[in-house]
Amino acid sequence: MVVENSLSSHTTSNDVENFPNDVDNLSAIEIIQVLRNLLQEKYISAARRIFGEKLLHALESSLPEKRATENNQSSASTEDKHPETYAEEVKKGPHTVLLYPPQNTDEQGAERNKAFSVKHLLESSIHPLKDKIKIKDVRKIRNQGLAVDCEDDCDVQKILSSIQNQEELKKNITHVQPKGKLPKVIFYNIPNDIKEPEMTEVIRLRLGVTDETIKVKFKLKGRREGTSHWVVETSPSTFYLLTKNKKILLNWTAYSVREFIGVRRCFKSQNFGHTQNNCNNIPFCASCSGRYDSRHCISDHIKCINCSLSNNYKKTNYDPRHTAADENFPCFIKEVEAYRSSTTF
Repeated sequence: MVVENSLSSHTTSNDVENFPNDVDNLSAIEIIQVLRNLLQEKYISAARRIFGEKLLHALESSLPEKRATENNQSSASTEDKHPETYAEEVKKGPHTVLLYPPQNTDEQGAERNKAFSVKHLLESSIHPLKDKIKIKDVRKIRNQGLAVDCEDDCDVQKILSSIQNQEELKKNITHVQPKGKLPKVIFYNIPNDIKEPEMTEVIRLRLGVTDETIKVKFKLKGRREGTSHWVVETSPSTFYLLTKNKKILLNWTAYSVREFIGVRRCFKSQNFGHTQNNCNNIPFCASCSGRYDSRHCISDHIKCINCSLSNNYKKTNYDPRHTAADENFPCFIKEVEAYRSSTTF
């Protein structure tokens, strides 16, 4: 998955000079040995922690793919079951309904909307514990609206039924169930001389599909000179084939392809949903949560600003002892779940 990363080295290069630079070329056993040496240190600096995260990502990439099944029959059976299993996995994510006050053009109606917010009306009329409605999260959205994430569609329907059956709610709340976005994949290190029509045609040819929804959304700078990472939108069936194969052959070269999770994180404030180009918030360090640019950090203290703020304001109990770039911390996982729940697989 791809997330904007604002971390940079905070200490001098001497802090990791005894470790190899090109970790991508190390074997799994060599990476494990380097990690053991790293963890033997009594005090681990910010630079070494970041280096350790880099090693873990390299180790994950070096793991072998699952072996093929022993016979064609079992292989076909696995392929038949996989889409259903994947769909079941997606269903575990939150199901969302968007609730808004009615569109009132008159001044009196607008004032009534301000006085009785959607959340206030729901709290006074619907009782999740009593009505056995499993709500995962509630978020304010534009136009005085409220996004309600539920455990499954049954819970969404319970909320909508309650609104329809109570005159006060029916009169003052309208609802929208968001349409799912198409899934996206990312192709790594595609040469810059490749044209978009050539790429989309190769996808159709290699997979044997006639998917007309295939569309290049945007490109990111590649790791190798003269290349780019391509983010491509596809139909759910094409997405499944691409993420199952994990590679695609283009001009005698195989290129890696993975699921793309479009969770944006700001370089400046470390908050989600926007980038630093549109940020007017206070800067926070991605490593120690200090109120300054991450590039200026010299602290060995590791603390995630997102988990810290969540604990303070939402009364969660997240462990903040990691960087804001860590993809395994609860705040990020929550963003991923929200993104997947809005995508049609």
